[in-house]
Amino acid sequence: MTHVSLEKRIPTQKEVLQMIAAATPGDERDILLVCLQTLGRIDEVLRLRWHEDVNFEKKYIVLWTRKRKNGAYEPDALPMNQDLHEVLMHRWKTRTQDQWVFFNKKTGEKGDRFYHRPRMMDAICKRAGIQPIGVRKIKMRPSEIKKFEEKNKRLPTSSEMIVTKPRYYGFHSIRHFMASYLMDEEKVSLKTVSGLLRHKNVRTTEIYLHSVD
Repeated sequence: MTHVSLEKRIPTQKEVLQMIAAATPGDERDILLVCLQTLGRIDEVLRLRWHEDVNFEKKYIVLWTRKRKNGAYEPDALPMNQDLHEVLMHRWKTRTQDQWVFFNKKTGEKGDRFYHRPRMMDAICKRAGIQPIGVRKIKMRPSEIKKFEEKNKRLPTSSEMIVTKPRYYGFHSIRHFMASYLMDEEKVSLKTVSGLLRHKNVRTTEIYLHSVD
């Protein structure tokens, strides 16, 4: 029996292993592995700071979430297993600055973190040979508008600005996969999985875990 969402497709264990193998060593693979090991949301993972949120001595990390009614950020402490410890320790030893775990080198002197990685999962899935799970309609990027203008000698209309592209697994599907994997393969209790997902209510976790044959 496999737990899946009725509204969202989640990757299989084989596909997740393909993603890890296809991810570029460094930021890309580390972000993916941290998402897998923490069941964290991508915004929470990219927000990780070395001194405030990573404790190697006591082996825990802190993820900050604003998935609360008032929108305020709240800290959630999570245990650091050996795999997560190895990933973060390697990043610590090879760091170029002391603030952000996932530092964006393109920010230069500003020294800021990654805020978004909108194309990362698409790129990984494509390299891994994973087929699209659907289609999505998105607005043309500036580079695509420029190409359209060069080809057609005019700017695209408002309707032409919306293009259809294949949809691949996103970061949130990793949370769904890990929750399902822990219950199906590791036989972890619903209450424990709910705690790892940091849901206030177990019923929220149940939405993740609709059981189908």
